[in-house]
Amino acid sequence: MVFAFLLVPDGRAWAVTGNWTSHLYMNDIRDLVVTSEGVWCATNGGVLLFDFDRADFRTWHRTGDELSSDSLVSVTALEDGSIAFGTQQEGVSVVDPASGIWFNHTSLMASEWPMATNEILFLREDPPWRLIGSVGGVFALRDGDLQLGCEEGIDPCGLPSWDVSAGIHHDGALWFGTRSRKAEGDAGVARYSFATGEWEILTDGFPTQGSHFADATGLVMWQDRIYCATVQGIVVWNEDAWENADAGLEGMGQVRDLYAGDQRLLAALTGVSGGVYVLNAGEESWERLGGTQEIEASCVAEGPDGIVWAGATSTWDGAALQHYDAFGLWEYAEGEWTQHLHNGPHLVQTYPALTVDDQDRLWAAAQERGRGWRLVVREAGLWSVHNHLNSPLTNAWVFDLRVEEDQVWVGHCCCNDLSDLCRLDHWEYGEETITVLDDAFNIWDSARDGWGNLWFASNHGSPDEHPDVVQGLFRWNRASQTIETFGVEETGGQLRSNAIAALLADGSDLWIGYASNGLSLCRLGSDGRPSTTPSGWSHFDAEGGDLIGDRITALAGGSDQLWVGTDLGLSLWEDSEWSAFGQSTWGLPGIQISDIALTEDGAAWIAIRDQGVTRMAREITGGWTYETQTTPDLVNADALTLAVGAGGRDLWVGTSRGISHYVPQQLPDSTRFEEVHVFPNPLNPACGVAAQFVALPGKATEGVVVDVAGQVVGRFSGIFEQEPFWDGTDLDGNPVAPGLYVVRVSTPQGWLTGQIAVLDLVPCE
Repeated sequence: MVFAFLLVPDGRAWAVTGNWTSHLYMNDIRDLVVTSEGVWCATNGGVLLFDFDRADFRTWHRTGDELSSDSLVSVTALEDGSIAFGTQQEGVSVVDPASGIWFNHTSLMASEWPMATNEILFLREDPPWRLIGSVGGVFALRDGDLQLGCEEGIDPCGLPSWDVSAGIHHDGALWFGTRSRKAEGDAGVARYSFATGEWEILTDGFPTQGSHFADATGLVMWQDRIYCATVQGIVVWNEDAWENADAGLEGMGQVRDLYAGDQRLLAALTGVSGGVYVLNAGEESWERLGGTQEIEASCVAEGPDGIVWAGATSTWDGAALQHYDAFGLWEYAEGEWTQHLHNGPHLVQTYPALTVDDQDRLWAAAQERGRGWRLVVREAGLWSVHNHLNSPLTNAWVFDLRVEEDQVWVGHCCCNDLSDLCRLDHWEYGEETITVLDDAFNIWDSARDGWGNLWFASNHGSPDEHPDVVQGLFRWNRASQTIETFGVEETGGQLRSNAIAALLADGSDLWIGYASNGLSLCRLGSDGRPSTTPSGWSHFDAEGGDLIGDRITALAGGSDQLWVGTDLGLSLWEDSEWSAFGQSTWGLPGIQISDIALTEDGAAWIAIRDQGVTRMAREITGGWTYETQTTPDLVNADALTLAVGAGGRDLWVGTSRGISHYVPQQLPDSTRFEEVHVFPNPLNPACGVAAQFVALPGKATEGVVVDVAGQVVGRFSGIFEQEPFWDGTDLDGNPVAPGLYVVRVSTPQGWLTGQIAVLDLVPCE
């Protein structure tokens, strides 16, 4: 066995440039603010702007020189027109919408954003005051000058808790709401008077939560009175004590936010009867805005035009996940609520299975403990969500996906018995019924052999630990449309174990990666079945010096060049010889391989747990070069699964936080496009030749064709140059009228525009 640890080239001439994009769930809205441009939302997946001019969303994700984090908790509009976002772990990010320039601030920087820690809890810009609350303290500035600093372990401040979650300035005093830490301290409200320089903890009449005072979630001034939202309801300060101010809210849910308008006070609630509640001037009882409309409202604001905007989030109580339609951004105008959902992946963010079909549709299985599972499909730039609530799919986690045309095989796992939940689904996409293949359980991986039969690997740990669980190889016989089982017993002991973690088929060769027993090569017989004699099998393991490890996690390639991922590194079978690739400072950054994908440029992409993805490319001298991509290019470093686009060039990465997409840069950065050109132009639909782009700066992630009236007549996504994108028909498949049409396409260099003329339906010359 050859160990390839010293094959390192000098320099980085080998590096392939490209563009990474993130795909995260962005309808989990934690805070929002309304400006003249639109509604800026702080979400758990980045920045979301509902642009008033476009009546649609714009998004920002974490990058090296822009937004510092995707986990946002607070947003406020600054006096100079900039927008500031408080992050969960990375301090404050500020964007100037006019220039698009971002500025990031942390607790280690001496700046106009002093903060105790980078764990921001709230931001409030109320000129001339700026308040920054975080885990560990709060800072207050007036006209940019520091007026108060309360930092845990440094400043002697009279706060009931060092975790400051709300704050306002009123009548020469600063008021701060805090939240408790489970093992220490208390919550409640404190007031600091500039006249006396003294702190006062205001507890009389304040709600309690167990043995301590309740966490404060919001402070506002309305009609010259201070209202405080807590996890136990709303109270109002009456000169010397707090009084209940939540009449009409009893049992309705948990108050998450308050907003004080000129004529009404608004409260955002999540829970049993979540939504936006209003307390109008002169009234003493709350009522829900919009009647019976339930929203998991986490934040609320009112624009100068009187339109109310609410952001929705999940309370993660299990039942909330059933109400996907309650999330997103909500607009209340003329007595009606309108929901605006950002199109993207579902809120379940861990992706153990990805595949791209021959139509360039991305299929992703998402799951998370306590949050359920979803199957999401990205087609023509749009996402759809499927699970047992809106489709015939079995209600169990998904570990394997195989899609051929509209035939979908969904492999569920993991059950400790012969439960119906972990059997194999065969679904014709979009149909209301499904075929459950009862004889296949706990599916982990799949492959297609040279006869067109499908093979499925079953893996649920040691067979000795689960004697009642059927494991092994399952073959879906294409001719008979039935499942056949091949285990250790059926193969005459040639199969080393029934716990199989990875499969790869190359014609009549079937490579079998075991959960803990190395690798087997089975040469299928003329009937397509495994042999029961040793002559049809070859075995490889670490003890024999073949593999770097025996716990197989991924297979890629074929019998001429086979890549094998293990929990101890990577092995390569080539020219009848094994090579091993372990962790090193210049090679692979880790050893726990989770997936392998090969692109048409000859490179191998290696997904590594908690280390991102590494691209391995062969040098002319025979060595290997390594280029590792991790955060912030990847949405998360915990790379779980890979899928190559239908064109063989781009790469999708499923992680435990979301999905990242890599598109290679086809042209140097210095080559700038002002517009795109289409061929043939004019287009004669009768000729049967679809329009394509002459040149593009990379892959077109999405695009539209519009007529002169601005109506969209065509949509496309995932297009490289010289690939067909439009055949001259509208969204319903009908031929469009002859005339001039505009093409707009999203590329790595931004949105580009071109024109295309369509001829009347005349015979093709």
